[in-house]
Amino acid sequence: MDGRSRKTAVENLHQFYSRSMPLAVLSLASWAAFALGACETPESISFNAEHPELWQSHLKKSDVSPDSLPFHSSIYVPVYSHIYFENRKRLVELAETVSFRNTDEKHELVIASADYYGSDGKKVRSYLAEPIVVGPMATADFVVSRTDVTGGTGANFLINWAAGEEISDPLVEAVMVSCGPSRNLSFVSRGQVLKHWRTDSQSPVVPARRNAAPGGGEKKGP
Repeated sequence: MDGRSRKTAVENLHQFYSRSMPLAVLSLASWAAFALGACETPESISFNAEHPELWQSHLKKSDVSPDSLPFHSSIYVPVYSHIYFENRKRLVELAETVSFRNTDEKHELVIASADYYGSDGKKVRSYLAEPIVVGPMATADFVVSRTDVTGGTGANFLINWAAGEEISDPLVEAVMVSCGPSRNLSFVSRGQVLKHWRTDSQSPVVPARRNAAPGGGEKKGP
């Protein structure tokens, strides 16, 4: 190879690297950004993102204070952040979705509070910054991520709601899910109404009927 040919080869090689290096650097930067995003855990994200009205567009903050509404109710919802299998040292972590469904076809209701409690009975967090409106036949979801095991096996939600009219009771269910290469597990628990009360009269708090017979009637006798 003569001097001119060698010079041309060196110039071509220089041009190749000049074009390739920026792409290589860009690709490396993109990969690094992806890796950092993939490593971000739910705990590193602001909990405000979990408030249901921020990610469920049909839910709105209430313009009316729940205290000004006459009809009230409180619901207990059992959930599980993990369960045991084989023995107490082996656990399965679970994602929890609490589905609060307004079953009334005509009237909206207001969720005054939705609080998450752990097995020790202590409040872990509140899921509402302000009361929210759930429209007729609409649903509000509350989610606890799979990696959040602070609630334990005895975790629960306590949800208080109010309405301006006497409406049908909402249906509240919790769905627990765990998925993996060798495991797919899911089960459901249902909320329990603790009490109903009114604030526009002297009527006392009415505990929920626990011995309701099939069809809605109340059992007679002991």
